[in-house]
Amino acid sequence: MAHCLLPAWSYWSAHFWVRQSRYITVREAAPALTSEPFPLAARYVDLLHAITLVLVMIVCDSTSIYTIGAQCLMFLYSVYVYFIDKYMFLRLHRQTYYTSSKMDATVHYLLVIPMSIIACLPLQYIHFHERWYLNLVILATSALIYLMMVLISHNCNDPQRELSDIPYVEVASLAPYNYFNTNHAHVLRTLHFPSIVVPPIYPFAPGKEYLHGGQFADYDDSVRLQETLMLLAKSPLKGLDDVGNPQDLG
Repeated sequence: MAHCLLPAWSYWSAHFWVRQSRYITVREAAPALTSEPFPLAARYVDLLHAITLVLVMIVCDSTSIYTIGAQCLMFLYSVYVYFIDKYMFLRLHRQTYYTSSKMDATVHYLLVIPMSIIACLPLQYIHFHERWYLNLVILATSALIYLMMVLISHNCNDPQRELSDIPYVEVASLAPYNYFNTNHAHVLRTLHFPSIVVPPIYPFAPGKEYLHGGQFADYDDSVRLQETLMLLAKSPLKGLDDVGNPQDLG
């Protein structure tokens, strides 16, 4: 419940904090109202841990009343996690991006542990009194087989980038994010040192695509921006030439 109540409490507390004062700026209110990213790594670890514990109980004693109860609780927990995570992902948390698929690959490799454990289930009915080390051999062999299956699966599904003849202008018209508005150093430079060659741009953020103008905005202000830049180019500091150095005024 902490993953559900804490984000909701943070959002609504920030909401009423912004509503109760008219002097809060957008720069102060935006970070407070921005929801947290979805804790995908924590959910992976939680589910893998629960599944591994249940499988260990099944392998140790599949007929125990505690094992049957753990399986029922795991089923109810899986249903609960599905619906609550779906609600959290769509309603409470913002979009979560990862730069690569290494997290999914790590989970695939970690799944070798519970799958190797459940592969030892037939050992309950096979007793090697004289050759007790065969149990460890079977466990290691099953783990090796599943590890090879994961490696083969990753090699078969390895994504390959295909070169295409689609121009950059066409791609930029479809995607609101690019190298320029996701580069924080470039965004700061354009905001503090604008020019005609490098016009000011806004940093990309999910839900703020309309700030980039063009087909992503409700109205097109490119003409007004171009006129403003032309005026700045003609008279960038009009009126300050007669004053002199502004630092000498203090």
